[in-house]
Amino acid sequence: MESWCVEMSRICIIHPEGNISNNPNLSGIVEILCKNNYKVDIYSSSRPGISQKSPCCGANFIIQDDLTNIRRNKNYVFKLLKNYDICIGVDKGIIEASYISRLANIPYGLISYEILFSDEIGLDNKKSEIEACKNISFAVVQDKKRASFLSSENKITNDKFIYIPTANKGTKKYRKMNYWHKKFGIPPENKIALYMGSVLGKWAMVRELLEIIPDLPKNWNIVIHNRYGFKNLVPSYRNIINESKNIHISEYSFENFSEMEEPLSSADIGFAFYKPIGGPNAGKNIKYIGLSSGKISTYLQYGIPVISNIGHPMRDYFKKYNIGIIIDKMEELKIVLSSWDTKKFSRENCINFFSKYLDLDKTIVPLLAKVSVLLNNSKVKQKRTIYKNIFMVIFRSIRIELKKLKNKIIKILKLIFFQ
Repeated sequence: MESWCVEMSRICIIHPEGNISNNPNLSGIVEILCKNNYKVDIYSSSRPGISQKSPCCGANFIIQDDLTNIRRNKNYVFKLLKNYDICIGVDKGIIEASYISRLANIPYGLISYEILFSDEIGLDNKKSEIEACKNISFAVVQDKKRASFLSSENKITNDKFIYIPTANKGTKKYRKMNYWHKKFGIPPENKIALYMGSVLGKWAMVRELLEIIPDLPKNWNIVIHNRYGFKNLVPSYRNIINESKNIHISEYSFENFSEMEEPLSSADIGFAFYKPIGGPNAGKNIKYIGLSSGKISTYLQYGIPVISNIGHPMRDYFKKYNIGIIIDKMEELKIVLSSWDTKKFSRENCINFFSKYLDLDKTIVPLLAKVSVLLNNSKVKQKRTIYKNIFMVIFRSIRIELKKLKNKIIKILKLIFFQ
C-alpha cells in the first residue's frame, strides 16, 4: 500500500492577554482553523488565577514571558525554528507578530478586539502599534464603524479589513434549565435575569444596577456572574446583596466556556450595559463597542433576549429583529421587566438573528479564504533566509547581554578604585 502524508501549514498566534478559555470568539477561530487542517500554536503571557488551556486538538497553548532581552530573543528563536507559515497578532500581539514576520519572511495579520485611541493613551504609546501594522496582510475587526476607527488609529487601509463579529460558532438548540434556581434556592416560578462576562469595571454599570434592585419586580431574580469569578467583592456591593433577596452573585469562574451552557440555558433574559469612563480600554473602545460585545452575542446564541443600552449598529438590530429592548437609563429597567413580553422577544428571534449575522461558522469564511491565499503564496520563501535571521537574533541577544555585563563590571571597578 502506498503511503503518503500532507504537511500541515503552521500558524502562530501571539495573544498577550492569555484568556483564550474565556474568549469564545478566539477559541472558535482556532478550532475552525484546526478543523481546516492547520496546525496552530497560541503564545500567551502567564495569567495566574484563570484557566489557560489549548482550546482543541491540533492547537498548542504555550506560555512565554519576555522578562529580559535574552529571554525575549530566545522566544523569537523558538518560534522561528517552528517554521511557521503565517503569524497572527491579537491586539498588542501585532507588535511581536510583525517582528516574527520580518525574521521568517512570512505574512502576518491582526485580530482586533480592543481599539486603543491615541488621544486616550498618548501618541508615543501608539507608535509601535502603528509601525507594526504597516505591512499586515489583513485585519479582523467586528463591524464597519470599528473598522473606520481602527483605520484612523492604526493607519490600516480599508482593503485589509475582514469583518467578524465577536461571537462563537454554531447555534444552540434552546432547552430551558434551572441551574440558577437550584443553586440559589430561587422559587421555580421566578424569572432569571443574567448579567455575565466582564462586569467588575465601572464601565459595566454594576453599581447602577445594584442601586435600583429594591425597585425591581419581586418575581425577577438577578444573577451576576463575572467571567473570572469574584475574588474580593466590594463591601458596598456585599451590603446591597445581603439586604436583597432577589440579587445573587456567582462567585466562581468556569474553566472553559462549554461549562456555561447550563447556566446560560437557565436565564430568561441577559443584561449588557456599557458606560464609557475614559482610559485606554474603557473610553471610546466602550462607546463604540458595536458588534464586539461578547455578552450580547453569547446571549443571542443561546436564545436569550437582551436588555442593553448599547449604541449603533446593534441598537438598530434590537428594534428591527425584536431580540431585546434598548434602555437609556437604568431606572427604565423596572418598567421593562414588569411588562416583559416573551412572545414579542422570542427565543426564536434571538437564535435566528445569531445564525444570520453572528455565527462564526459563517463569518469566518473570508478569513479562511484569505489565509489560504496567503499560505499558497508564502510557500516559496527561502529557508536559508530564516536560518540567517535566527543567527542574527542569537547574535543580537548575546551582544546585548555582553554590553550589560560590561557596564556592570565598569561600575564595580569604579567603586573599587575610585572610592
